[in-house]
Parts: sequence; C-alpha cells; structure tokens
Amino acid sequence: MSITVEALLRQGYRGEVRNADVNPLLLGWIHTNCKTLSRGQTIDGADIAGLLAGLFDRLNVSDVSGPEGEAVCISKARVIRVHSYKYSSSPPRTIQIPVMGDGADSNPSVLVYELPSISFADLWEQLFFEPDIKPMLLRFVSSLLLFSERGVSLDRVSWNRIVLLHGSAGSGKTSLCRALAQKIAVRSFSKFSRVKLVEVNTRTLMSRFLGDGSRLVDGVFDWILEQARTAPDQFFCIMMDEVESIAASRKAAAAANEPADAIRVVNSLLTSLDKLKGCRNILILATSNLLGTIDEAFLDRVDLCQHASLSYDYKMACIFRDLCPDLPSSKLLAIAEKAHGLSGRALKRIPLLMHVSSSDDEFVSLSSALSAMCQVVDQEREAVQSIAEA
Repeated sequence: MSITVEALLRQGYRGEVRNADVNPLLLGWIHTNCKTLSRGQTIDGADIAGLLAGLFDRLNVSDVSGPEGEAVCISKARVIRVHSYKYSSSPPRTIQIPVMGDGADSNPSVLVYELPSISFADLWEQLFFEPDIKPMLLRFVSSLLLFSERGVSLDRVSWNRIVLLHGSAGSGKTSLCRALAQKIAVRSFSKFSRVKLVEVNTRTLMSRFLGDGSRLVDGVFDWILEQARTAPDQFFCIMMDEVESIAASRKAAAAANEPADAIRVVNSLLTSLDKLKGCRNILILATSNLLGTIDEAFLDRVDLCQHASLSYDYKMACIFRDLCPDLPSSKLLAIAEKAHGLSGRALKRIPLLMHVSSSDDEFVSLSSALSAMCQVVDQEREAVQSIAEA
C-alpha cells in the first residue's frame, strides 16, 4: 500500500523547499505521530510540533491505495510520499508573442500562471467526475515524469506528451486541465525551479488574412519550444482549450472546399507538436467539445484521450453537497435526479438562483431553499430543452 501526503507550507516560509530538506523531517514526524491515514484526511499545521512547528498550514492525505474510505496503518504502508509546497500569489501574465510577416494583423497571446497558484487552490477537490478519471490522469502524469526523469529513449517507448479531454460543454474540462497542472506543480515542487501553466488562446491563432494562420501557429509554438529549451529546470504545462479550432479535420475541410489556409494551420500544428516531442519538460493539455471534428493525425498523436463528462446523478449530488453542505443527503439526491443532463456550469449556478428566487432576506430557511432549488432546476431544464428545440 502507498500513501501520498501533500504538505502546504505557510506563505511566510522563506526556507529552501526545492532541495526537499523539509520532506525527510516531515516523513519522520508522520511515522512518529500518525498510526493510520485515510484519503481526504487533513492535519492542521498547528498540530505539528518540534523542528517543523510553525512551518505548515496543513497536511492533506491526497491518495491512499486500497478501498475507498479505509484507513491505512502507517506501519503497513509500503511507500509514503511527501510533497511540500507553497502557493504563488503572482497574478497571471498575458504575453503577446511577436510574429514576423507582412500579413499579420495581430500577435497571438498566451496566459502564463506560476504554479502552484493560489488561484487554483483546492480546485482539484472541487471537481467531480467518474471515480477513475482523476486517478488515471495522475497516474499518466506520474509515469510521464518518471520516464522523462529516467531518460527513457523515445526510440524504445514513444509518447508525444499530449492529453486530450473531451466531452460536453460545461462539464469542467478546462478546470480539470488547470487542476491537473496544479497537481503536477505540487508533486514536482522539489524537482523543478518553476512550473508554469501556459494557456494558448486558440482564437488568436486564426487570421483574416489568407495564409497567415499557419504563421501564427508556428510563432506560438516556436516561442514555447524556445522557453522549454532555455529553461530545462522548469516544467511547462501547455493548455489548448477548444483545440478543434486549430486541429479540425483536413479531410472534411477539403471535402467542403474550405480555404487551404485551414489545412495549412493543421499542418503547422502537427509539425510543431513533433518538435515539442523531444522536450522532457513539457506536457500538452487539450480540450474539445467536438471530438469527431478533430483531424485523425492529431488524434493519433494523443497519448491519453479521456472522456470527461458529468453522466451520473451521484456526481451532481456531490456538487450540490459541496455547495450546500447543510442540505439533507436524501433531498440532494432527489434534486440531483431532477438535474440530470444539466452541465457543471448550470449546476453551480443553482445555489445563487435559488437564493434569488426564494427570499429578499439574507438568510433562507431549509424548506424554502429545497423548494427553490427544485424550481430553479426545472427552469434550467426547460431552458436547455428550448435551446435544443430552437
């Protein structure tokens, strides 16, 4: 059995973390003071004494191999992994990438986050998907980092460092990409000097000038390649939301007599991805609402293609329980059944709309809240149905 503990350092901590000096001390404290640990367990940093007193805000037991909810005896754990980290409070930076060319009407842009970011604190825990999706993503990333760290030759084992999440709009794909990048930063905090999330705005890669789109794609990915090569001690998570915008099927484009520029954009993307393949400090995260429209050659380069969608009532109940912890579980399940088919965005709007429709006062009674939630769910379902029939 294995246990993974993520240890959040206090923001005022100024000591060395990258060399993992605190991790052995924390591991020793866990062995001495904890008999069992279970997934989701939180230990307040104020309870940690000795040499580590005052260093940590909290410890979170993020992963435990074994049955869900079952505590694992420390003495029987085969491996205990400890990851110490602290949040970056730096705001994201928008970077305009200069692209040479007579036809360029605007420069493409990327949004860069320093990770782990306080903007994404606890985001991973707030996302509800099928039980195996998040663990699978973490295992994939762990294997990727391990193979890269051990220098496994691409001639022996081939991978392109690309994850594609697809599913219905509003299911949380973009948030899951950001949360996964945050997890990577937490679990590799002592391995890399920095971890960055680079969000590529795919809309800025399409130009109104014929032939300019491929130049914009080349410009962005040449910049990413340069960043990765000049900073091998840093790790870059590249996120492309709605990747079908620049990876649409060339076969379909040719059949529809679309401009050749659309085909050249895809060609440039594929060539750029092949260049990035050799960079061991890059992971590409892509999302799509329209998997069937993506070019076959792009899909062939994807290492992990994961469907991410809210498809079970119990996950909707989990979202409601997280947003409204005081409501009875039986009532939440009943409301979740009524909400079947609504997107994650729609579900998270319900508490606000519930309060709007139930009372003019700051406080809402439990019975009024339940009644209002049912009413709002019915309204949201009617709105979705009317849109579908339009």
